[in-house]
Amino acid sequence: DGIINNNDSVFNGLTLESEKKLSGISTIQSQTDNGLYVYPFVMDDLRNGTNLGNCALTAATNIIGYYYRGRGMNSLIIPPSNTFDYMQETYDRLVQLSGFNEYGSSGLSDITSTDAIKDLAKERGYSPSTSKYWLNLWSDFKRDLDNNWPVYTSIKGYNPVENKKMSHAMVSVGYRIYTNGSKFLNVIDGHMDSLDRFINFSDSRFDYVKGVVVKINA
Repeated sequence: DGIINNNDSVFNGLTLESEKKLSGISTIQSQTDNGLYVYPFVMDDLRNGTNLGNCALTAATNIIGYYYRGRGMNSLIIPPSNTFDYMQETYDRLVQLSGFNEYGSSGLSDITSTDAIKDLAKERGYSPSTSKYWLNLWSDFKRDLDNNWPVYTSIKGYNPVENKKMSHAMVSVGYRIYTNGSKFLNVIDGHMDSLDRFINFSDSRFDYVKGVVVKINA
């Protein structure tokens, strides 16, 4: 599916030139609240219905979670009604704001998903903005990651497991550049609660790698 792990053989023999992770992201990996839900959050934990296409709102929840955990925006999440609802009610509000059908079969567009983030942030008293990458250049991703802004990232390509082309939404939280020119985005993929997942920005299996930078200020 084009998503690779930190220790996969694709990195063997490569020499790292530069690396970047969002400020605060490493300190919040696998933090738990009340013993529940490590960060990052995964699709299966947040999903309420039968629609397996909830990757977009899982990505949105991980962006909210980053600003809450990594940037100290403590009022950004919706306070849980009980200790077992940590981040679930925030996800559920994103579902409402986006109009996502949890019992349907369709996902959400990049704009609808990131608009839901903005709407929630405004409700919680913050000042959000988003900017879609029209050319989806590596320089777009690098610029905003260098400035510690998470990037809502969508890909489309051939999935050998499903034997068809599929789309998926993630969050870019860093990058690696190697001396041979290879460039990798460090992503939260929504499948695993890991910050050690990557995509090759120039992977030929991808029809596209698109980005929307999401900025939230107090």
